[in-house]
Amino acid sequence: MKKILIIFVSIIALFAGVLFAVPIFFKDKIQAKVNQEIQKKINATVYYKDFDLSLIKNFPNVTLSLSDFGVVGRSPFRGDTLVQAKYFAVSADVKSIFSGDKIVVNSVQFDKTKILLKILKDGSNNYDIYKTDSLKAQQNESNEKSNFQLGIKSWKITDGQIIYDDKLKNAYVSLKNITHEGSGDINSDVYDLSTKTEIEKGNIEYGGTSYLTDKKVSANMDMIIDQGNNKYTFKDNSLIINDFVLNFAGSVAMPDTSNIVMNLTYSSPENSFKNLLSLVPNIYTDKFKDLKAEGNVKFDGFVKGTKNATQFPTYDFNLLVSNAMFQYPDLPTAVTGINIDFKAKNNTNDLNNSVLDFKKLAMNFGKNPINGRILIEGLKKSKVDADLVAKLDLQQIAQIFPMKGLEMRGLYDVNLKAKGTYDTLTKQFPQVNAVMSLANGFIKSDKFSEPIQNINAKATLLNTDGALASTRLDISTLKLILDNEPFTAEGHIQNFENYNWDIKAKGKIDLTKITKIYPLKDITLKGIVDSDVQTKGKMSDVTAKRYSNLPTSGKANVKGIEFASKDYPQGVKITSANMTFTPQNINVLESKGYLGTSDFTGNGTFSNYMGYVLNNESLKGKLNVKSTKFNVNEWIEVAPPAPDGVAFESKSRVLAPPSGAGGAVSIPKNIDLVINSEITSAMYDKMELKNIKGL
Repeated sequence: MKKILIIFVSIIALFAGVLFAVPIFFKDKIQAKVNQEIQKKINATVYYKDFDLSLIKNFPNVTLSLSDFGVVGRSPFRGDTLVQAKYFAVSADVKSIFSGDKIVVNSVQFDKTKILLKILKDGSNNYDIYKTDSLKAQQNESNEKSNFQLGIKSWKITDGQIIYDDKLKNAYVSLKNITHEGSGDINSDVYDLSTKTEIEKGNIEYGGTSYLTDKKVSANMDMIIDQGNNKYTFKDNSLIINDFVLNFAGSVAMPDTSNIVMNLTYSSPENSFKNLLSLVPNIYTDKFKDLKAEGNVKFDGFVKGTKNATQFPTYDFNLLVSNAMFQYPDLPTAVTGINIDFKAKNNTNDLNNSVLDFKKLAMNFGKNPINGRILIEGLKKSKVDADLVAKLDLQQIAQIFPMKGLEMRGLYDVNLKAKGTYDTLTKQFPQVNAVMSLANGFIKSDKFSEPIQNINAKATLLNTDGALASTRLDISTLKLILDNEPFTAEGHIQNFENYNWDIKAKGKIDLTKITKIYPLKDITLKGIVDSDVQTKGKMSDVTAKRYSNLPTSGKANVKGIEFASKDYPQGVKITSANMTFTPQNINVLESKGYLGTSDFTGNGTFSNYMGYVLNNESLKGKLNVKSTKFNVNEWIEVAPPAPDGVAFESKSRVLAPPSGAGGAVSIPKNIDLVINSEITSAMYDKMELKNIKGL
């Protein structure tokens, strides 16, 4: 018995030793093979810190793991990190690896992951990193009907971040603090897919419009994936945005690259007005749980049909809010009498036939009411019928919708009536009588010490007969004070068929303060513009280049102008510049500043500026520019060093244009300048060039 026990223990010890020893003996060879395949097939910098192979972690599966793993793009995406993870692991069935017909991956895990997907305006993208010859070889192997298959059963992402930046379609998606897990036999032609997702902050922008802003999103989804027909069938799924629950079901199919076939229904099972309020960014704060809210909500709709370049699915969207109110407990003012009846629908395959109908829009901001209705039939040629009256105390609005770091005061009044057709092709404009005013306005941001105050403005929009040419906008008053500097403007624009304008503006504008109140994304803009300009004229004179009929006159002085952006971090600084205006020219009497650290002085004339601003014509000019020392290298990108760990790219210095400029410094096509330049000294790479002159 003792001998049997010794033999049994010895076998177990031997088996355990093999489990420990196999990864150790073969680790270097496997790692070398992995590195070789990456170099052979991937057109990107791949790096990782630690490579580990284990039969113990998930026995009887073999687990390959990498720490500090990442993939960095090459030109024109040099320096862009496609994928980055603190930890990456793949666990596969040992038997399937040795069988060779189908490798079964039981799990894939990413921890602290960042994924950046970019598409430029020319259609090139940063995730197309597979080398062409390797892709052709893979396709040839596929054509030979290889029996090899790869199946993944489950995957998990923790503490993830995904950014999708599509310049071609003007779309941007940002998802932060993602926890996601899913399961399904993705190797099958038809399979069930189950996923669970939590997103702490979600942002979606498309076509310049924000559809989701800093929203908390969670979703439990069960789907049927039909890979052969590119069809995705949603079972009874739920999506939670902040506290708002949305149920949806149906299917989406992509039978080819041109068409998307949709058949979806959606509704909200919750009839709580408070849940609907959670979608409003400035309301959904840490105090939201204490918000008092009452009222009933009904929300449902559908999308059905084909979307392609020429048609859009039919859809129906319904929102009904009845007898609602809400109030923060620590604020004296409530919003009461909220009644909203809104429908959006389109019964055709042309999106331009959409109907947007606010049958009722009523609420009271404290003692200030909003009451109205708005009907818009058609998006291109629009039939409009609107009647809206609102009187708002901005201080009360700021109490009801707390805006962190922003203080507002003033009395805003609008009275609008409009009925008729808006169509620029047939030169139609609704009959409109609208009056808007702001009295004793005040805006202050905690990002800057000085407020914009004493804002008084009044404007009217009038059209009496429905003709585009009869429309007139009058700005009878616009006055404000910024940092003890007054700014005034007045004027009018009439005849929207052939714009006639007469506008005067005078005062100092501090761009630093303006951008503190209205931030510009990824752009730094500073400086002071002091102007006194009067301009009037007709658009027909601009088109016919009769600039003598455009009596524009005045002057402008700028100081301390600074501009920098994500694409051009070197920045441009204009220390000072003095300009005068005539109908024909902008005369730059003198200017000086820096391009990056390179100094310049200049003077000259810009002509056809009216055509450039108003009619997209070419801006012409003659300039004299001098520089004592110009550093060309600041406008040339050096290839970034490879991260620590294993990397498969030369670390040598590479010269390239700024990556953000899409491969070259972009100069607008409608710029036509003659520049007489003198550069005393220029540095290009390691060469110093002296006394450069040229036209």
